[in-house]
This record gives sequence, structure tokens and C-alpha cells, in this order.
Amino acid sequence: MFFSLPATFLKGTAAATGFALACSLANIAGLVSNSLMGVAIDVTGSSAGALWFFAGCLIFSSFLVIALPAKLVNR
Repeated sequence: MFFSLPATFLKGTAAATGFALACSLANIAGLVSNSLMGVAIDVTGSSAGALWFFAGCLIFSSFLVIALPAKLVNR
């Protein structure tokens, strides 16, 4: 879903720029998630707590996508 959103809202070169931004954010997330995993393990004391944190992030982001107005997405 994340990579299809820029083309939904943008056209032409703006869509290409939006896709590049999505790729950049994905690369940054891959870099930062390793550190966040260590912090979450330190805070919760187990790797299960860290995985629950990341699962919560995924569920939150899916609600954000679902909250997009249908008129805006289905043009």
C-alpha cells in the first residue's frame, strides 16, 4: 500500500518524486528499525515486547490508509 499511494495522489514527474520519497523512507526505516529493536528490547526486557511494538505500528499505519477519503483515492 505504501508504494502505491504516491501514484494515487500525484501525476507525472510528481508521482515519480513521490515514489522516490517512499523508497527513501523505506531505506531509512530499514536503518532505524535495527536501533529501535534494541531500544524496545531494553525497555520491555524481551524481544516479544519489541515485536508487539512493531505490530502496533503496522496496525496504526493500516488505519491511516483506511482513513483516506474514498473520493480522493477512487478518482
